[in-house]
Amino acid sequence: MKTIQNLYRRDTTRVSWHSYNDGLYFVTICTKNKIHYFGHIGYNPNLGNNQMSLSPLGQYMTNTIIQTNTIREKQGISIPLFTVMPNHIHLLVQISSDADTSIPNHFGTQSNNLASTIRGIKSTVTSHAKKFNLPFAWQPNYHEHIIRDQTELNLISTYIESNIANWNTDCYH
Repeated sequence: MKTIQNLYRRDTTRVSWHSYNDGLYFVTICTKNKIHYFGHIGYNPNLGNNQMSLSPLGQYMTNTIIQTNTIREKQGISIPLFTVMPNHIHLLVQISSDADTSIPNHFGTQSNNLASTIRGIKSTVTSHAKKFNLPFAWQPNYHEHIIRDQTELNLISTYIESNIANWNTDCYH
């Protein structure tokens, strides 16, 4: 671990050969201590599979992701696929270097990249929880994977789409 001004700071998990300003990423963000803040998954006998029942905070999380697509569209950032689980979310985040550069950027080059997108989602949900006195906390950081080809994209998309059905074997369970 590195220290800055005598404070502990985690080493980055990001690769040094990639800027994170362009590309397609698989992202997982977890709640602190894997607490089920976003709802629960239960078996639905009528459908014969697991179903996610979102808590109010889980519904807010879903709306935040949908709004991120609208808010950051002109920046070239979209979330084409996601799933909200009881204690984590999975996202595909697309960042295009063809973004509209005429939009004023109040945060320098840090507003059109993966880290700023995830930071925005995490801070929006945290602020909402605080506003309504809901118990909530994120695990520090997040996991990201750079999607390099169509095969990876297909496998990851299937994983995200089937995550609720496979909850009982999920490593975050």
